[in-house]
Amino acid sequence: MVNYFVFLGAAMAMVLGTGQLIRPKNGSRNLLSAGLLYCLGLVHLITFSQREGYFFEQPFLVTIQIPLFTLLGPLFYLYFMRILNPPFTATRKHLIHFIPTVITFIILIPYQSLPMAEKKITQLDYLSGKTILWETFPNNLVVLIFTSTLIYILLPLKTIIPLFKRKLLLENPTMLIALGFIFCFSITLLCIIFFQFYESPLLEDGVAIFFTLWIIAMYLASQKYPEFLMTITDNISYAKYQKSQLSNINTDTTLDQLQKLMHDQKIYLDEDLTLPALAKKLSLTTHQLSEILNHNLNSSFKNYIKKYRIEEAKRLLIEEPTQTILTISMDVGFRSASTFNSSFKKETGLSPMEYRKSYALKSPAH
Repeated sequence: MVNYFVFLGAAMAMVLGTGQLIRPKNGSRNLLSAGLLYCLGLVHLITFSQREGYFFEQPFLVTIQIPLFTLLGPLFYLYFMRILNPPFTATRKHLIHFIPTVITFIILIPYQSLPMAEKKITQLDYLSGKTILWETFPNNLVVLIFTSTLIYILLPLKTIIPLFKRKLLLENPTMLIALGFIFCFSITLLCIIFFQFYESPLLEDGVAIFFTLWIIAMYLASQKYPEFLMTITDNISYAKYQKSQLSNINTDTTLDQLQKLMHDQKIYLDEDLTLPALAKKLSLTTHQLSEILNHNLNSSFKNYIKKYRIEEAKRLLIEEPTQTILTISMDVGFRSASTFNSSFKKETGLSPMEYRKSYALKSPAH
């Protein structure tokens, strides 16, 4: 029963990873999350093959695990640091983190080039405790790889743990849920690393089951809150302030410029609008803009933009009665109709359709 639960977790990770790849206007964040989910899915799939006995029939699986773990650490680090430390962005220079993956593939070429029969012999020697495989792939290097993966996982944890103490975050339940997901995910990865050195049936079952439950919960949360992880990015800059960033900024002038961007240019209609992009237009840092929004407008970036989008949607619902709800939601900058509907109802107390009908009933023509 547990084995099939493991397979379910692997399959869902692959499906979610594919979902990230096919999302429109794919950015580095989507690519990183897709790579991370694929990597975890493969690790979980290998765990399933070990439990079912397929592992011993497929010698190439022995050496796949090591390159996967060289990918797991950097992907985890780059993805979550982009969320936890805005405006951090993965660029080409960060490809240096994946050099160990290339090196491990090169080191393993002699083993992978062996005929199938010799691979099986080498595999059996390795599994029986002999060192033939490790003569090809040095044991010390394996320890170094797993140690570096641990460091990659622990670095974001250093950022996550202090955030739970911030009052601003404690007042935002969605952020707490998102941080909880990341924290639990980190602990699961640490257990997976630990299991590579200390085999324990209880730990193996626990990690396998917990990972699958995490994937299921992640899927359900992403359906209800499509961008729930990004609520951290929207608010975290202000939570990390130690002192004001606005000593040399004319706040009144900046607010005037911001209002022109919103009212005249309607920049909020761009579904790809981000805090860094808006800050750049105002010649501010993300920290400065976030502080202005929080201190002067009592709003986070996400809520500030959402309010303008809802107001524009209210206007279109009345003035464009032939337009569908989906079309209007896309026109005002929402990525999905479900997010638009939930945001609209939270703001107005009515669904978009109910709002349109209520206006029609009040119209003199009716």
